[in-house]
Amino acid sequence: MFTGQAPHLIGHLADLIEAGDTETTKSYIRKLMVSATTIGAKRLAHLCSHIQSSLDSGNLDDCAQWAAQLPHELELLTNNILLLDRDGL
Repeated sequence: MFTGQAPHLIGHLADLIEAGDTETTKSYIRKLMVSATTIGAKRLAHLCSHIQSSLDSGNLDDCAQWAAQLPHELELLTNNILLLDRDGL
């Protein structure tokens, strides 16, 4: 479920931030943070926390900088999940 939903959420975040749609961005970040926390993806959850803090303080520039790191972090996480699946763990 995570690997299906997370790319969609992350893929739309940059556009939402650029458009200044803070309410939808907050909703996406909450979903992503809960999912990341649930599967133990601490670094991804930590990035989401930074984005949430930036949104709460109205700092969209910082928000965009943190969000720009999400695709790379998701790629690392997905690769690790695939390795675990491949190895039957």
